[in-house]
Order: sequence, then C-alpha cells, then structure tokens
Amino acid sequence: MGLAWAAQDSALGAAVRIAGLRDADGRPLAFALERGRIFAPDFKLYLNGRETPTDAPARLVYLHGTAEGWPGSSVAISIDAKSGAWSGMLVRSDGAFDLTLPAAA
Repeated sequence: MGLAWAAQDSALGAAVRIAGLRDADGRPLAFALERGRIFAPDFKLYLNGRETPTDAPARLVYLHGTAEGWPGSSVAISIDAKSGAWSGMLVRSDGAFDLTLPAAA
C-alpha cells in the first residue's frame, strides 16, 4: 500500500522508481516511471446513457516509463490507491508482459 499512497500523493510528472522486482526468470527488474493522467479533469462515466457516479479518477493512479536496462522498453501501470493492487504492461523487444500485484490482504 505504501507505493499506492506515495504515487497518489505525487504531482503529475513526478518521478517514481520501483526497484526490488524480479522478472519471470528471476533477474532483477526496476522501473523508471513518472506520474501521468489517464482521466480528464471533467471525466464522467456513462452506463446505458446515464451518468454514473465513480471514484475511479481519485482512486486510480497511472504511472508510465521504461524498464531500466531495457532500451526501447515501455511500462504502463495503473495502481488502485484504495486496495494497493497493480495492473499494467511491460513491452520489450522480446514481447509484452502483464504486470500484476493483487490487492493487499
């Protein structure tokens, strides 16, 4: 949850480094990211033509950047600041990989 709270409190464009990760082969993995915006300031959610209340813009934090040591890589992660869960993608020259971390228990 610490990363979720720190990311949520950071300003747009703020640098965020995530280290101490391992890839599927056990090699060290770190991300150099920055906070971005995925929702417009006046975002509204409509279901079946009706505006529907949502806390998504306040709850979801978007980070994007690269994987350190992988030139040309791209990383995009959405963090749920309420639960701490992550979901995203890492794209490298050898493929695209899902990034997931379940919600904190």
